[in-house]
Amino acid sequence: NEKNILSFSGLSNSKIIHCNENGYFSVYHSDRNGFNNPDYVWDKSIDIATVGDSFVHGSCVNQGNDLASQVRKITKLNTVNLGWHSTGPLRQYSSFIEYMDEIPKFVFWFYFENDLEELEYEMNNEILLKYYDNQNFKQYLKDTTIRKKINDLLLIKHNEFINEKLQLEPKVKIYHNLINFLKLYNSRQLIIYNINKVIKATSDDELIKNEEFLKIYLKLLGRMKSITDENNSKLIIVYLPRQKYGFSRKAKMLDKIKSEIFEFAENKKIDTIDIEKLIDINYINPTILYPQLHRGMHFNEKGYKFVAEQIAEYIDKNK
Repeated sequence: NEKNILSFSGLSNSKIIHCNENGYFSVYHSDRNGFNNPDYVWDKSIDIATVGDSFVHGSCVNQGNDLASQVRKITKLNTVNLGWHSTGPLRQYSSFIEYMDEIPKFVFWFYFENDLEELEYEMNNEILLKYYDNQNFKQYLKDTTIRKKINDLLLIKHNEFINEKLQLEPKVKIYHNLINFLKLYNSRQLIIYNINKVIKATSDDELIKNEEFLKIYLKLLGRMKSITDENNSKLIIVYLPRQKYGFSRKAKMLDKIKSEIFEFAENKKIDTIDIEKLIDINYINPTILYPQLHRGMHFNEKGYKFVAEQIAEYIDKNK
């Protein structure tokens, strides 16, 4: 029953037009499983897996400039990118279970500072809960028959979206000049909205909720550690920062969560790479790593390269 399939990737073997933060729409060609990889990575033993959200997916830069591609170039090791946008720890863990039949030598699991928010939604998904409750559960998404069903369903949704957009197009053109006139206003409003969002007071209920979902994340982290240990592999947490203001209550909450994650990692002997700290050490002006000098966006090519270099340095020291 197609309704019971939860895909962790997009259309396979296709040209994907992704997103625009750098002044162009980024493009990549998806692999046989629908991820942002050259397809050949699945034909040989995998050395490195990168797991995470849109930063790992490679949002808003062309294929070749994304994180995994740059790791591949620097290390010359076969690197598989399992990143997907708008995902949290449970979906990322589940994706790893689905696609990594052979556990790579290095598993870099990226934590972004909104991951617990994503996890809250994921814990309401009945299929994802099966991965959480049953460590042997799989949908077998690599199966060619299931992959075809996923592609067919995605194409149906894509065509529905395109047809809807075409019907709206004549109406949109009428307001085209007005929209252009309002762009600057909208940009300013977006900046104001983002500032208000990150500095607003965090309620006691939100603090309690975050502690609840942090426990779930750490449980998943412990499971992943067991998997890598059993296969003589290394699990590494890569910590990515979000835009925040140090004087806000929310920033203090995020720092507390970070501290608890790093304490757990130390106790479980999980290595960490603190990208937030490394950016602060290496850059007087960190905004050059982001499109439009805005830390509220994804990395630009330079930002992804910097993170890839930190991963390559870790691998070089731990071969």
